[in-house]
Amino acid sequence: MGGAFLLFRRPVPANNDPVMTRSALLFPHRTEVSSQGLGPHRLFLRAIGTRLTADVRWSGPPPNDVLELVVSCWGGWVEVNLPAHWTVVAGRVAATKLISFHGMLDSTEPVPYPTALEPAKVNDMTRARAEKYGGDEDIPALVVVHVLGFGGGVLVTR
Repeated sequence: MGGAFLLFRRPVPANNDPVMTRSALLFPHRTEVSSQGLGPHRLFLRAIGTRLTADVRWSGPPPNDVLELVVSCWGGWVEVNLPAHWTVVAGRVAATKLISFHGMLDSTEPVPYPTALEPAKVNDMTRARAEKYGGDEDIPALVVVHVLGFGGGVLVTR
């Protein structure tokens, strides 16, 4: 008995989709999330049995200055590279088992529902980091990291 395993890889062009998904299954994958104008509002990253590296540093600012980063690990690792002036906070992280988090959060207060945040609250949360690490043309943003899955890890670097 014989068989063939075909893997089709479609190119991922720069776009302005409000929701983007990147996945890695059994083979390591590196992707760059880029956009012309505004970046995504939600970014889904999924690693199953391997490592997924997503570089978001070249993406534009998200709509309403809030990016929901939904990370799903199933025996895999997800590494996310973000701009240095973006603020990172935890979102919904209760649905995790045996997943380790590496990186720094800017606040210990979780934000389970970022769509319910008022623009003034987002501005208050992002102002300090943007002033310290951002330039004059850099637009501050709030990144809310939601994690789910079983086994693996999440690494957030800036």
